[in-house]
Formats: sequence, C-alpha cells, structure tokens
Amino acid sequence: MGNPYNHSCKHLNFGGSMDGLQRHRVVYKLIRALLIPYLRLRFHYRCQKSDDRPSPALILANHNTDWDPMFISIGFPSHMYFVASEHIFHWGVWSRLINYLAAPIPRAKATNDTRTVKKILRALNAGINVCVFAEGDRSFNGETTDIAPAIGKLAKQSGVGLITYRLSGGYFTQPRWGHSIRKGPTYGMPAGHYTKEELAEMTDEQVNERIRRDLYVNAFDDPMVENGRYVGKQPSEHLEIVLYCCPACGSIATITTSGDRLSCSCGLSLRYNTLGRFETTEGEQLPFETILEWDQWQQGKMKEILSERLRINNANPIFADENQTLYRIKKRESEENLGTGRLSLFTDRLEFQPEGSVPQLFLFRQIAAMAVHGRMSLVFSTDNGDYYELRATRPRSATKYMECYRFLLKRTLWKESD
Repeated sequence: MGNPYNHSCKHLNFGGSMDGLQRHRVVYKLIRALLIPYLRLRFHYRCQKSDDRPSPALILANHNTDWDPMFISIGFPSHMYFVASEHIFHWGVWSRLINYLAAPIPRAKATNDTRTVKKILRALNAGINVCVFAEGDRSFNGETTDIAPAIGKLAKQSGVGLITYRLSGGYFTQPRWGHSIRKGPTYGMPAGHYTKEELAEMTDEQVNERIRRDLYVNAFDDPMVENGRYVGKQPSEHLEIVLYCCPACGSIATITTSGDRLSCSCGLSLRYNTLGRFETTEGEQLPFETILEWDQWQQGKMKEILSERLRINNANPIFADENQTLYRIKKRESEENLGTGRLSLFTDRLEFQPEGSVPQLFLFRQIAAMAVHGRMSLVFSTDNGDYYELRATRPRSATKYMECYRFLLKRTLWKESD
C-alpha cells in the first residue's frame, strides 16, 4: 500500500514538486546535525526531544530569538515547515536560497492573510509537521505576548494533533531590543501533547487557554534560568527601543544607553547586569528591577498621558521622531521609498512629514492593523489594502506608536459609538 500522503505532497507548492519536498527533508536533517554542536557551544542550549506523536502535528512554540527555528528543530527529528515573517522574502538572493532550501510559509505582519492558513493546512494534510510561533512576534519585555484567538481555531481546524514546545532563556540570550548575542543558558522542552480527538472535544477558547498555559514564560521569574548569567558586550545598548518613558522625570524618548549603562537627561543612571536586572549606586533608589516592571509602568503612564490629551483636546503631537523613512511595500522583494522626514503621533492619526514635500496623514480609523517588525520597524496596513513600513537608522521605540495606536483607536471607537 502506497503512502497516503504522496498525492497531497505533489500539490504542496513548497518547492514545486516532490523533488522539492525531498530536498527540504535532506536539508533539514543535514542542518540539524550541524547545528547540535554549534548551538550547545554558542548558546549553551539544552533541550528535551519531542517523541513526534501525534504525527503529523501542528507545533506551537513561544518566540524570543532569531535562532528559535533552529532551537525547535533540535527537539524534533522529523522534518517540518516553519511559518516565517514575509520580510525574509525581501532579501534578494538570500530569500531565494532560503526558499530553495527550506521553503518557509510566509506570513505578513499587520495584515489578515488567509493564504498563510491555507498553506499550513495544505502541509498538514500532506502529513508534514508545521511549526508556528503562536505569539506571531518576539517579546520586547520578557513576558510571553498575546496569542491570537485564531490560533485555537487553527489547531482544531487542522484535523491533526497539537504539540506545544516551550523555550526558556532566549530573551536574555538575544533580547529583541539588543544587537548582540550574550552567552548564557537556554532550554527547550515539550509542554503539551494533544490528539486531534482531544482537540475536537474542546472549544476554540479552551484550546487557546491550554496553549497560553503551556507557552507562557516570564523571563524574570523562570525557574529554568533562575540565577543564570548572560555575558556579552554592551549589554544595555539600545534598551531605549523598549524603554521609552523615564520613571524619574516622566519624559518620553530621553533615555540613552552605552555599554552596560542606561541614563536619562534628568540624571537617572542605572546599570544593566548579567542577571538581566537593573542596579544603581549604593544609597540611590532603584525605580524598577526588571525591564518587564518598567514596561508595565510606562504603558500605564502612557495611558494617563493619552487620556489627559483626549480630555483637553490638545492639537499638538504627543511625540515625534526625526529621520524616519517611509516605504510602501508592494510585493515580495518590491518596495517604494516615499521619503525621509518627521513622524508624529496625534490623538487621531499618524502624520509623516517628508523633507520638501506635503505631509501624509494616516487616520487611526483607516489603519487596519499595526505591528513592529524586528527591533524597531513600524509596519501597518490600511483599509484600502496598502502596506507601509517606517524605518529608522538610530535607536527609537516603535512600540510606543503601536501601543498608543491601539489605546487611542479603542477610545475613539468607543466615543463614536456613543
């Protein structure tokens, strides 16, 4: 009796033919064999292997480093396809090489792309494992981010089993806001195995709750890496990408970093140590010990600022950044440079003022979705289907725009519905 999945494999379109699938399997095994000693040496990575049952399976994992697909592959001997940000398809010859060797399934941020779901289901129906990073993004503050409600629906709709796999230590090894790798302990382990029959008996929300429970990590309260030290060069550099509000003076975008130090123009000065905590000189008050505590405070502070601005109906920008470059993303490997200039956030819109040209306005009610790509590229899509990306050459926080957009959009819609 032949392989019941062969017919489906011919129509995967992950390489154009069965030859493509066989190539991906060979490459997966080869890269996996080469990576095991490297990851152990470079990242001190240790993992528990999954028994690959049920198979095929939808594999869901949390996400903190660019190396997470490699970490996952060490835990799964059987070949799988990975869902990856569509940005990797904008790298020219490197994109074509990645597609030839591994054929990742593309997913565009800040859009609702049903093509991704269709390709995931096609691969699973062909008997091939697929790995999705359930958060769809890397954490900026060390805590697992929100998992989209559609993930539970996808798991049930797939008609296959579900395996959850949790990674620990990655946030300190390669923090999203940082630009270098630090040596310290990292771990991977299966968190849950669910058969398709078990999933069928659950509601979408019950599946989501299991996924959240299995994949949740607070890097600063993770027993797997407790007291682990992460040593690297310039460990605090670019923390201003995530920490945009000073706890001492309340100013926005006044934080700067150098080496292991973080400071503000008001005189605040802290050290970021190898445990991933803040220190201050003896006798001075420490505002926060962790990035997570600081970020939770600044989000609350920003909501206070925005609420007050809405109350008094101030027409001035809440904050702005210079030397921002706006791109319209068209298709894979295609983008249009719309100029460089000043980006400002108001209570109802983003405003981009390119040098020597008229400003472009993006009303919040016309923005369909917004996200952050990489460390500090702000991406968003509009109701008419356009897709934009704002990039900066100097460290600045893109998260402050995304967080303000989400808060202000909710407040605006609430007021309009009254």
